[in-house]
Amino acid sequence: MPWILLLIAGLLEVAWAAGLKTSEGFTRLWPSVFTIVTALGSFALLAMAMRQLPLGTAYAAYAVWTGIGAVGAFIFGIVVMGEAVSVARVASATLIDRADWPEAVVRSLNALPHGVTREAAQGRHFCCTSSASARELYQRRVSPGPELSATLRPAN
Repeated sequence: MPWILLLIAGLLEVAWAAGLKTSEGFTRLWPSVFTIVTALGSFALLAMAMRQLPLGTAYAAYAVWTGIGAVGAFIFGIVVMGEAVSVARVASATLIDRADWPEAVVRSLNALPHGVTREAAQGRHFCCTSSASARELYQRRVSPGPELSATLRPAN
C-alpha cells in the first residue's frame, strides 16, 4: 500500500509541475489553485508513504517520488504541452532516471545503511563511509592516512 501511495504522490508531482507552468507564476487563479492543491496532496501522500515504509527504504521512497516527478514532467511537457525534443533534453532525463533510482532502491532492498557493504555487515571487512576505500586498504594492508583512519572502525 505505501508504494501505491508513493506512485500516486509522484503522479501528483507531475500534475503540480504542469499546473505551475500553466499558472504563469501564480497570476492565473484556477491553475494556481490546482497547483497548490496537487502539491499539498503530493506531499501528504509522500509523508504517508514514508511513515509506513521501513527507515531503510525512506531514501528510496524519496528517490522514486522525485524520479516519477522529474521524468513524468519531462514526458508530460513533450507529449501534452508540445515542448521541443532535443538530444540534450533526452540525455538529461535519462541521467535523472539513471542517477536517482538504482542506488537508493538497491540499498533499500538490501536494508543496509549508506556506506556499509554486505561484507562489512557480515563482519568480514572493515566498514567506513567509503566502502571502496576500506576494501582497498584492507586488501593492500596499508596504513590509512589521518583523514580516513577516523572513519574506519572494525565491523562487529
